[in-house]
This record gives sequence, C-alpha cells and structure tokens, in this order.
Amino acid sequence: MCAMSPGDREPYTERRRAPRIQIPEKFRARLLTGKATVRLHDLGVGGFSLVSDVPFRVGDVHRFAIISGPGRLVEVTARAAYSRPLVVPRDKDQYFTGFAFTALSADAREAVNRILDQLTSALSFE
Repeated sequence: MCAMSPGDREPYTERRRAPRIQIPEKFRARLLTGKATVRLHDLGVGGFSLVSDVPFRVGDVHRFAIISGPGRLVEVTARAAYSRPLVVPRDKDQYFTGFAFTALSADAREAVNRILDQLTSALSFE
C-alpha cells in the first residue's frame, strides 16, 4: 500500500501491521518528556505519527498525552520509529515522526481503542 505523509513528494510503501486514521484537529497530543510543540497527525492500534518543531531521534522513547476532549486524555509511552524533515516550505523547520507504542497499560490500550472507535464510527458509510 502506498501513502503520503505531510510534505512528501513521492509515495512511500506502508509497512505498518495496522492502518492508522488521520486525526481531526480536536484531538491533540502533548509531549510529556520535553518541550517540543507537536501536532497529532494519525493514530492506530500500534502507534501514531505527529508533526513537530524538532526532530526526534529514532529509537528514543517518550511519554505523550493524547487528548480527545475536555478532561479526556490518555498517557502513552512510544518509541520513535522514524523522523524526517517536512519538505513543504514553512516559516520554520518541521519534522514528521512515527512512533510505536511501548508497553501500553490495559487502561491506555482501552482508551486508544475508544478514540479509534469514535473516529471510525464518524467515518462509517451506510
């Protein structure tokens, strides 16, 4: 399967085991182990990708809060699988990074699944 990440000029081959769903702006992520500004791009059962103002080093593990509404957040730990600069001209440098979840608690996995259910129910066709 070929896909495009933000700013890509060429499609890349999808290697994920589970598909990811693009995230509407009302869903956000916050980095808990640093000061980078991040924007959640997509989410799946195995991980997520985001756009940030700093690159993440592949292999490093970080903690994030995924926010799905007022007072609703789930803390997750994830390892950077790749990080590349966006090629779209911007006022400042931005990076696209994919993360794989590491050791999600049962509560965190359930919360991620609820978010995915909420997103896919809005996408279902009659």
